[in-house]
Amino acid sequence: MQLPLKIALLDLNHTTTGLHTRTMPLGIGLIASYLLNNLPEKSVDVHLYKFTDDLENDLKVIKFNVVGFSMYTWNTNLNLFYANKLKKLNPSICVICGGPNMNYSIEWVNSFLNTHPFVNYLVQYDGEVTFAKIVSGLLDKKTAGNGPIKGACYLDRNSQKVISNGPAKRLTSLDETPSPYLNGIMDKFFGNNLSPFIETNRGCPYSCTFCHTASTYYSKLIYAGVEKISEELEYFAKRLKDYPLLPLYIADNNFGMFNRDREVALLIRKMQDNYGWPVFLDTTGGKSRVKKMLETISILKPKTLTIAMSTQSMTPEVLKNIKRKNLEMKDFLWLQKNSKVTKNISTSELIIGLPGETKESFFKTVAALIASGIDIITPYTLMKLNGTKLSDEINDNINSYTLKYRIVPKQFGEYDNNLIFDIEKVVVSTPTMTFDDYMECRGLSFFLHIVYKNDAFKKVICLLLLDKCNVYDWIIEIMNYVRNSEGKPSKLFNAFIVETKNELWPSAKSIYDFFQGKDNYKKLLSGEYGENLLAKYSRLANINCFDEWLDIVIMITERYLENKKNDFKNILINLKYYLINTRSLGNYFYSNKTPQDFKIGLNYDFDNWDGLSVPKEYAQKHFNKYSFSGEAKTIFEKINDSSDKDFQIQLLNRGKGLAVLYPQLIQ
Repeated sequence: MQLPLKIALLDLNHTTTGLHTRTMPLGIGLIASYLLNNLPEKSVDVHLYKFTDDLENDLKVIKFNVVGFSMYTWNTNLNLFYANKLKKLNPSICVICGGPNMNYSIEWVNSFLNTHPFVNYLVQYDGEVTFAKIVSGLLDKKTAGNGPIKGACYLDRNSQKVISNGPAKRLTSLDETPSPYLNGIMDKFFGNNLSPFIETNRGCPYSCTFCHTASTYYSKLIYAGVEKISEELEYFAKRLKDYPLLPLYIADNNFGMFNRDREVALLIRKMQDNYGWPVFLDTTGGKSRVKKMLETISILKPKTLTIAMSTQSMTPEVLKNIKRKNLEMKDFLWLQKNSKVTKNISTSELIIGLPGETKESFFKTVAALIASGIDIITPYTLMKLNGTKLSDEINDNINSYTLKYRIVPKQFGEYDNNLIFDIEKVVVSTPTMTFDDYMECRGLSFFLHIVYKNDAFKKVICLLLLDKCNVYDWIIEIMNYVRNSEGKPSKLFNAFIVETKNELWPSAKSIYDFFQGKDNYKKLLSGEYGENLLAKYSRLANINCFDEWLDIVIMITERYLENKKNDFKNILINLKYYLINTRSLGNYFYSNKTPQDFKIGLNYDFDNWDGLSVPKEYAQKHFNKYSFSGEAKTIFEKINDSSDKDFQIQLLNRGKGLAVLYPQLIQ
């Protein structure tokens, strides 16, 4: 091989109907940076790719010697398609695959490498050291893509046996890899509406069986130096100060738990004060040390960070089964109460179908979370993720579980006249949860998304809480009313149930077979299939029948308030009038109504109401003036002039969200 070796590192994403991950590809950036820092100068020429168009353009002029693919559930099949294509273009190329969507049992590796003979190596766990060893071997001509490397598995073509020498030694510090941002490797990803992604530490001390970092390999944390983090944040803030809505993503698994996180928060706050960026921070919160977490979060500007208090379940037996440690309830409630004071939104994720969970215990968990005052509850269907202990446990008891296949939302496309779908395995029945029970839990998830999570109804919920009403019972009553009535909300719920069943397939092959039909593929392109269903139906509820949903929400709320001494029913009447005028967007898309400034008369100051006390009552009816932003007017005009209005609304909801269209109070 001639020097320098041409190396491509790929974390490809489908872009047919929108991106699944809007972050810069940190993983391949770190591998590239480690290579350049540890191999002889000018011995390698490294290129990074997230988008297939970018790769296709370069393939016209570059013949790569080595390619590495970062495999996730949302891009594995796309990556493998291009791995095979590159091997055909250059049969001597060394193809390396790694990432979390891997299982390192000998049986799985053997099956994978025999099924995909164009792959030379599977890298175990972290990629920096092992990838560099493979490339170093190629430079020294000691190996040619088929030889023993610590930290990588390969299939010996003579014996047809998998050869593995175990994982490579871990880095002792993240500073062993120079910043891929500061050395310019990631420059090409700025300007594409992608958010920067950093690690301040790597690893996790917990052993949750559904998570990739449960391995003992990751039990000890390694850290990046504060100076490196400071320089990266300064670099981002200077480049993104005119793009305040692009969030900063931090890859840590327990942000806020450790002493060092306070230093990171101070650095972020410095950027906020000096540059106005970032407005939002996205990361995963810790599972203990709540006072330290709140102290860290409070350093940031209010509302910077959604406090993620993921519980997955609150059923003791289930937590034991998955080796999960949640916050103790007293700590959970303390953090939740104090997050209101710091004006941060709190959220919790749940997983439907964990071992030992029942429909009844899932509903009880939801009730407990709502009682705690958490702002957003997001239930997910249990995915059978390669490389996790839970996946292995399911394999050992496979006859007790029902597995189905579904397209990862938006992760499909046509490449060289080939349809490629990235597909995930999901659990839809377990020894303790039937498929009907699973569907009941998905039904509750629908109402959590459309009613409880809905910003438009948060003020109604505040009124219920002030009157000490049970919000969980209120949601269940709305759920029962909709299920047993007629009208648009009922039809929407029934359509969701049908589509929830229809998104599940018996095999990956059945998905490919069905969508080979042109008419079926068109339905996939239009969003009739293959969408994130909770997001899809939330959008439909807000655009197509918001007024009807509001009528039901207000009607059920009146029942809860009718026997109360407080004069909340009068407030509720005013609140309904306020919401109809400021949150109902459908008419701006499906009638001739144009977004113009308007006035409404209100008896209460809902715009400045924090929900912690009764809204301020005006001495006399107050006429508030509202205005649509220039951006909102442009979006309305663009969508209404398009031939595929519904699809354009989908794209808006996937990107900036519908809230960008809400009229704002003119002070």
